[in-house]
Amino acid sequence: MASLADYIRDIQKKHPGNNRRNKALNWEAVQPTLLKGRTNRIMIFVGSFNPPHIGHLNLLTHAFYHGGQDLDVRAAIISTSSDSNLKDKFEASGETMRFSKKDRDKLWKYDERLPEWAWVYEDSSSELKALRRRLREKARLDGYDLEYVLLYGPDGLDLYEHEGVEEEPEVVEEESKGVEEEPEGVEEEPEYYRSDYNHVLICDVSRKAVSLDQNETLRRFHGFEPWRKLELDEQSLEQKASVEAEKVLEILKEKAPEEYQRAVERGDHSVKPSFVDTIKDSEHIWVCAATHDAKLQWRFVRFDRSAPDYKETEISSTVLRAAMKTGEGDQLMASLKAMALSPERLWARRSRWSPHLQAAVDGEKRTN
Repeated sequence: MASLADYIRDIQKKHPGNNRRNKALNWEAVQPTLLKGRTNRIMIFVGSFNPPHIGHLNLLTHAFYHGGQDLDVRAAIISTSSDSNLKDKFEASGETMRFSKKDRDKLWKYDERLPEWAWVYEDSSSELKALRRRLREKARLDGYDLEYVLLYGPDGLDLYEHEGVEEEPEVVEEESKGVEEEPEGVEEEPEYYRSDYNHVLICDVSRKAVSLDQNETLRRFHGFEPWRKLELDEQSLEQKASVEAEKVLEILKEKAPEEYQRAVERGDHSVKPSFVDTIKDSEHIWVCAATHDAKLQWRFVRFDRSAPDYKETEISSTVLRAAMKTGEGDQLMASLKAMALSPERLWARRSRWSPHLQAAVDGEKRTN
């Protein structure tokens, strides 16, 4: 096993980048590891996140846990777009509420719900690209196979040119409620053409954006095979489960000797991952491979909305900004807690959102 955080620390000592404080500190406790004999993958989640909200967090978490165990995703890196890209994106629409990259990074970073396996990368996209290359090379030299998975929200299905196939299913957007939606978790300059991504994963947990036809097929991408349900390789999964069990036993032996002894007596089946959830997840995963290279794949992870008590909740950066522009007092705080990441941090800095709020904040200061 190799520690991902240790690798990154070694790389950053030689190549600190522009942000010298950008350390994988939240990986100190959980220590995501790379394993030999398999392809380890890191999920990369890029977007404007203006501002980040729980829909983004739910998307990241669902994709990580339910995107398919065959991908072997070990960790995730979140990267917000630059201030200049954000300005270019919103100038045309007249949107004035724009958060700096520094603020957007911190809203992600300081939210207590951020998983331990996720790292907010605070440097530029070009520095991240260099880090990906160096990390992959360093891992390869030590005998570890490392790849990256690019994560998109449901709008990712519209990023690629589709085949003109007769009777192909339509992309069905949720009904607009008077506000033009912006894509969730989609970077301005599509990343999927970059060579270090073999997989692009799209998940619709944050907002339902596509429908399947009666044959449960998605629209075909140009240059790709037709979509198909994910097929599980049970033998491979069994081998991976055994390796995971060995890893757990190794950690127990070092940190909890008594529990380690009990686990050994019970057999490694007691610490092996269950196949039940893996099989259940595969029912909602579709894949398609490039016709020229089967290793280049798109994967669609469809969120199961069939539960009788399920209720769709509309959360987007557009909706959140609208609430921030119009809400006041307790109503505003309630909206932030319901939708935003690091809501207390947003509340404390609410005078930055829009000039019309400055007077209200100044009035509160005079009253106090």
